[in-house]
Amino acid sequence: MTSTGVLKNARRRCGSPGRPMDSDMIVKVYLRSPADALVPGMSPAIRESLPEVVLPEGATVETLLRVLGVGRARPLVLVNRVKQKEDASLRSGDRVDLVLPIAGG
Repeated sequence: MTSTGVLKNARRRCGSPGRPMDSDMIVKVYLRSPADALVPGMSPAIRESLPEVVLPEGATVETLLRVLGVGRARPLVLVNRVKQKEDASLRSGDRVDLVLPIAGG
């Protein structure tokens, strides 16, 4: 399946009630910054499903960020408490923490 197909399927199923399909996986997502600042485009259905997010098998961090509606400000992504890039693959049962970096002085 193309990355566009994965994204369309993820958006359709993410946050939907019921059990995931056999080809789906569930990751637990924790927002470590105010949700409105981190993911201004998050749909109410996805917000209500947190911390569990249903994604298609083979999804990456980038897929998750798109499904969640993360805007221009890219968060620090920790998968199982290890910093990851957007091309990192996710597996069912992974814990994903999203942190919006803060600068100041």
